[in-house]
Amino acid sequence: MTQLFILKVLAATTAYFLLGVLWYSSLLFGPEWSKLVKKTGNKKSKIGAAAAHTVTFFGQLLSCLVMGILIVVLRILGAGDGAFFGMILGLAFVAMTMLSEAVYSGQPSKLYLINASYRVLGFALAGAIIAP
Repeated sequence: MTQLFILKVLAATTAYFLLGVLWYSSLLFGPEWSKLVKKTGNKKSKIGAAAAHTVTFFGQLLSCLVMGILIVVLRILGAGDGAFFGMILGLAFVAMTMLSEAVYSGQPSKLYLINASYRVLGFALAGAIIAP
């Protein structure tokens, strides 16, 4: 792997993570998300914010690394095609898996939409950054 590839994966991971910081902040969906999580009886993470952010970052790093490898192998070129590829991966593998879990757990559809749309947008953003 080239240094440029690694830098792109790290940049994509950081952008995806920062999107989450904004997404779940009081500027966007944070207050509504908090209300919906409390309504379902779910409790926020017991491991603490720093540990939760660390786990999230490394999970996103792995996702971006695998997406990057697929982008290289499939020869996806350009930010537009990379974003589209990321969106397709996010919809097919993340949002659909989350949908099944949401349906079985009785999660409110609004909570599912907040969470899943963040993931799909994050994957699209990462794909746009990684694609050469």
